[in-house]
Amino acid sequence: MRQLFRCAAAVALLVGCTDSTLVPTDQGPHAKPDMRGAQVIPADVSFVATSATSPLAVLIGMDVGVTLADFCAGNVTNSPNSHALVVLPPPGGFLAGHGHGLDVPILVYDYTGDLCDGVGETLIASGTGNFEISNIVPINGNFMGVGAVQATLDLVSGGQARLFAQGPTYILADGSLKFDKTRITLTPL
Repeated sequence: MRQLFRCAAAVALLVGCTDSTLVPTDQGPHAKPDMRGAQVIPADVSFVATSATSPLAVLIGMDVGVTLADFCAGNVTNSPNSHALVVLPPPGGFLAGHGHGLDVPILVYDYTGDLCDGVGETLIASGTGNFEISNIVPINGNFMGVGAVQATLDLVSGGQARLFAQGPTYILADGSLKFDKTRITLTPL
């Protein structure tokens, strides 16, 4: 389940990337695509960041009031402060997305096991912060993404903490994880 959420976070910007009609076929190892037919689509985005080395899950860019239960049920609306440009390529190109958010809602949950199993998920911090994320899906169907999130959040237990999440992720076309170097830290102030 952790890999699913890492993948979901990574592909958040790539609307429709699993639709094989949108991923172009290879035109040879040295072919250069004609990008004149590319479509650029503005969108509001949100995503969940997790890490294999941390028990924290960070919900980023979802609208005010959206909770982990809403996310797990698929009832998510995005913050109007969370922006992205998604590039849908012509044949031979690559799918790309870049997004950023300023003053977007952020929730941090501590969890064990699967994030949406309803057991052990505890909200530990909330507030607003900023993010930057870029993703690319080359013509071979692999996924590469990198992003960063920064915020000073209010702890449920009182006080504040500094959130920092950053890392690259590489997912192969078959859905297997090649590497995920995501780091998430929540440091009390």
